Amino acid sequence: MPSLSAISTKLRAILRRGLPSLRNVVFARLGYWPVRSLADHWMADIPMYCINLKRDTTRRALVQRQVEKMGLRRFEFIDAVDARQLEMDEVQRDGRYDSTACLASHPRDLTLNEIACSLSHAAAYARIVSAGDPWALILEDDVLFRCGRIARLKWRDIPDGVDMVFLNAFVKPMPPRNRINGMVYADTSYHGSAAAYLISLETAKRLLQSAIPVVHAADGLLGRVLSQPPGEAHEFRQKGVSLTLKAVIVYPEAITNGSVEHYHASAIRTKKS
Repeated sequence: MPSLSAISTKLRAILRRGLPSLRNVVFARLGYWPVRSLADHWMADIPMYCINLKRDTTRRALVQRQVEKMGLRRFEFIDAVDARQLEMDEVQRDGRYDSTACLASHPRDLTLNEIACSLSHAAAYARIVSAGDPWALILEDDVLFRCGRIARLKWRDIPDGVDMVFLNAFVKPMPPRNRINGMVYADTSYHGSAAAYLISLETAKRLLQSAIPVVHAADGLLGRVLSQPPGEAHEFRQKGVSLTLKAVIVYPEAITNGSVEHYHASAIRTKKS
């Protein structure tokens, strides 16, 4: 049974955002999300790695149902690092987390949940490097595929020389600036999210070198490695990192973050439960 606080959050979202949030709440109760076949789309043959805690069988099952109905042929789960099995002293001692470097960039240490999430993304980078495919898609397990938008996303619209493509991104300001082609925009409006992003093989190698020891949360690392827009001061880009990557964002987002969209319980609440 959901807590009164969770119910209150849902009701506020429905009042603020209207029918889409109500639809998502209803779909969540039914364990359903509408998708259709994308077997002829370029994404059907992109390797996909979905980060999921083994004990979170509900999310795993929903993602699996979406993937199967869409006809995505190269999909697999990455077993997430479980924060419940971590100890702060241990992850610092064995070199998986660098508290000193973290506190040089942040006002506090990362939580074990944040460290576990970052280590899980690092495991996905390692899997991509091991497989050797030129491109791969990393997903978190609360994703909801937006098939109509994905169908409109053309590979030719992604410019050459890009290291990452954010299929889900928090955009600031809204709508994004600097459209390139179709649904693809420059990364200048990216403000967060590690829910769904394409990376090249070379990018996976470079991110893996920067991901361990953990210094930043997973989405924090991705935001910091982006190049700083010319002539603009930025609150987090190129701060606390030695890596620079070029990205683009897809807008409207081709893959929805189910926790943000009030389909799933929030990621933070789930991890602490």
